[in-house]
Amino acid sequence: EIVVGGKIPYAEHGIFLSNKDRDFRAAYFKNRIDNFEMMAHHLDFIWCLYERTVPEYRGKCPVVEYWPLGHIQTLPQELRRSPKDLDVVFFGTSTPHRLQTIDMLRKRGIAVVAGGGGWPRGRLASCEVDSLLDRAKIGLNLTLHAEHQRADAADPRFESPSRLPEMLEREVCVVSEGIPINNAFSRYMIEAPIDQLAEKCRDLLNGDKWRMVGLEAARKYREEMDAIRIGKPMIDRTIAALKAKYSI
Repeated sequence: EIVVGGKIPYAEHGIFLSNKDRDFRAAYFKNRIDNFEMMAHHLDFIWCLYERTVPEYRGKCPVVEYWPLGHIQTLPQELRRSPKDLDVVFFGTSTPHRLQTIDMLRKRGIAVVAGGGGWPRGRLASCEVDSLLDRAKIGLNLTLHAEHQRADAADPRFESPSRLPEMLEREVCVVSEGIPINNAFSRYMIEAPIDQLAEKCRDLLNGDKWRMVGLEAARKYREEMDAIRIGKPMIDRTIAALKAKYSI
């Protein structure tokens, strides 16, 4: 979970609770934060998928590390022979910001397949996600809310640490709105302001550019974010801290 300043940045927006339940929603998220805090003091280590969360728990247990999800194993090409017949795919909960952005792309003549809570297709099984990614030319990354929709001082924009590796492992060309804070995947995606996303997608879909960009980004991702290489130092530090704590 991303935690900034003792809060979950998107909590006030009610991602999976209706607006009429504002009081219940506030109590729900406060309870989650309180439980995180309570558990932190009983843990030997915490590995965070979001870099912005690390300062929240540092000092509350022996080891707190940021661990971006990296490349593990190249997917066999012979099992991925789907035709590339989908312009753009997007996965994630529907929010006003995301809905408005995707509507903008569709009005520019770009076909977008969207799945997740709140979309007509609904939530998709992992096999459906894999199939759509194999067919996609472009994978769209959108934050839950735009910067101006923040509920407090915390910027609500952040990368998806699980969805982006799925796209890169399948050599999908990733297009994203700008994520200016601690984006570990910025080197493997094309970022643009919201009002320029449609133009970027149209340019990539013109000819075979999306394929070349996707292949090169995936190559760099596999090379630079090898899970063993980036994970071993953190595992070593964690083991050393635990040995010191327990006098092993």
